[in-house]
Amino acid sequence: MRSFVRRATIVGVCLGASVVGAGCEAKKATEYVAGISTQMTVPRDLKAVRVEVNVGGFQTFCQGYKVYDGKVQLPRSLGAYPNSENALKTNLPVTYTIVGLTEDFDSASENPLFAICAQPKVGENGARILRRSRQPYVPDEILFLPMPLKYSCYDKACGEDETCKGGKCVPASLTQEQAKATFSRYTPELLDGTGGECFSTSLCLGAAAPAIVVDADTCTYAVANTPSAPPPLDPKADPFRQQPCDLPEECGSKRCTIVDPGAVSPDKKGRCEPLAADTPWAGTNVEIVYNGGLNREILDLDPEEGFVLPDPANPQRFQLAPGLCDMVKGTAVNTGPGAKDAGLTCETNADCKSDACDKRFAAPGCTQNCGVCGSGHRITSVRASGTCQAKRITQPFCAADQLAQMGTDESGVAPNATPPECSTVELKPPRAALMVLVDNTQAHSAFFNSDQIKAIEFPLKDPAFEKTDLGLIYAPVASNGCAIDAPPVLPFEPAATSRTKLIDNFLGFANAPATLLPGAPNYEGALASSYAALTALPNTSYFKRAVVIIGNRDFNTESCGNIAGTPANLAEAARTAPADPTKPISTYVIQLAKTDPNKALGDDVLDPGLGALLTAGSTALVNPDARGQKKNAKDSFQQVINSLATCVYDVADTAKAPAADDILSFSDPLFGTTTKIEANPTNSCTTEGVPGSGWSYGASGSPGTKRIFLCEQSCAAYRSTLAQASDFALLYEKPPIAVPMFAHRKSCEPK
Repeated sequence: MRSFVRRATIVGVCLGASVVGAGCEAKKATEYVAGISTQMTVPRDLKAVRVEVNVGGFQTFCQGYKVYDGKVQLPRSLGAYPNSENALKTNLPVTYTIVGLTEDFDSASENPLFAICAQPKVGENGARILRRSRQPYVPDEILFLPMPLKYSCYDKACGEDETCKGGKCVPASLTQEQAKATFSRYTPELLDGTGGECFSTSLCLGAAAPAIVVDADTCTYAVANTPSAPPPLDPKADPFRQQPCDLPEECGSKRCTIVDPGAVSPDKKGRCEPLAADTPWAGTNVEIVYNGGLNREILDLDPEEGFVLPDPANPQRFQLAPGLCDMVKGTAVNTGPGAKDAGLTCETNADCKSDACDKRFAAPGCTQNCGVCGSGHRITSVRASGTCQAKRITQPFCAADQLAQMGTDESGVAPNATPPECSTVELKPPRAALMVLVDNTQAHSAFFNSDQIKAIEFPLKDPAFEKTDLGLIYAPVASNGCAIDAPPVLPFEPAATSRTKLIDNFLGFANAPATLLPGAPNYEGALASSYAALTALPNTSYFKRAVVIIGNRDFNTESCGNIAGTPANLAEAARTAPADPTKPISTYVIQLAKTDPNKALGDDVLDPGLGALLTAGSTALVNPDARGQKKNAKDSFQQVINSLATCVYDVADTAKAPAADDILSFSDPLFGTTTKIEANPTNSCTTEGVPGSGWSYGASGSPGTKRIFLCEQSCAAYRSTLAQASDFALLYEKPPIAVPMFAHRKSCEPK
């Protein structure tokens, strides 16, 4: 076996039986030229490939190759002719199988994939990715067969008749008609990026901006600043037209769009357009970021592993392939019986919901269930540009861009030629419980309308609430608001299911306002009942417990003779001296509706009892004033989210816990930038709010787990990114954007 030694290697067998000397008989060639490429980081994610060609069920070629030998050795091509006229006459299929490995190749390798050309399976013998394509030859055509190794299929195992595309297992076979329609005639420029039609990342993605969400459920987006993009609710808050203007001459682009014709000085009537009038902006190209910046990939216009343009009336709207959409939403891709969550032990990839059984973390001497289920890949940023027409799978990157996409310098040299065996872990916050306590009296009726309800629906959809259980209780409870053990209207359930029930419950009062109760909310009973329900939750399951009160009056009024103290007294006791000392409960207060519905917002004042309850209930700085704009409600809830569900993370299995020198990272979903967080040098951040930067381990919540705490400075940077992402989503009235946190082995962190 040998390694690649040239930028383009063609290996083949001539068509026809008559051979003269070293040549072949004169006959029009029939061939597939397979082009192997990747946008993954080399050699971190890929050290070798094995190429296998099978014609009509018989293996005709099997060879291993290095992909890094002092310099990157991709992209590469391989050609194969059918070995007899019968292959054409009987339409025998030719199958190309490309296996990518993180084990290096040499001629003396004992790896069965190299030594005996064993059947490849992702997750075994160092195989991390497999691409397969099976189709008949097309007579008298030399066709280019693109075989990109994409990170969406990294660690994804599929069946023998399947291949992976966009994180999904799909049939590997094409008919002759499909092959002819799908593949282009081969020219060397299709692979080496030297032709004039190559894809330039600087030209085509240099002006990339956050993609505008059109439909989060289907992962439909639009290129920003185009007619296909939905406008922001407030044109003056358009993030792509920020600089105020009255005249075109005031803008660098010489374009001023009037958004408020009635504005008077010093306010401006318009906002500057970001691009000059002659800037090409009619195409669609998409870049995604994986796993907190670990890899970046420019997508092809392709329904299975890239994106499609679903609406001819909006040509710059695009929809991600189904498998990629799953990665945006962080949903499990393996729903088979018994599939396990991340962090649990496994034997094969099929055991895990993410299809990723990482055996590199197995204990020495382990013979059964030696792996740990990974969390699967996440797409953590989607950005788009309108500068160029959409890239297609047969369009190569320009030569210099090919190298940059693989993380090397312009000569093909990687910054780390000997990376360790790498792994990435998505960190999850520990489980929390939040009781939503709402005043459902007639004086709070202004809350129960669609606009106010929507103001809290968006923050409740924040992905940061993924590990938070929500419950609902109304005030007043039974016994004139003084019952101390009233059951919740909605018992605790994961936010993914309970938030819909909460919203539906609120809308029930909006549709039937006469069912709202007369009198005062008498919060003591509802608070006592909420604290009792939260205290009953098991200690091993919940890291934090909290109540958020939503009302507009009488926050600290003492009304119940059977309950000692004001609501503020109850809240302080629940936090500082709870019935169970191991289960402190925080209390937050948010006022969305005006105190006096008959007053203008500027004349309305917050309920005077709010401040005392707020300071007694929590040490977190939460602005309770959510009146007016939806952003105010978002900001108030954002602070509750920050306190409950950010900057603390549990690792479900100590076997997969980051080492002391590992790197944490998150990516900004708007700008695609990556923030890396190194371990705190003194390991002092063992609880929340410790000054400094970095991360440390602190006391874990349950046996067999480890808990990570971010230092104060790193936590603030993360929360700032989280707030900016949710602010951006709110401009378009969309749910907040996820900003997950990841841990990477040292020297394996994002490029």
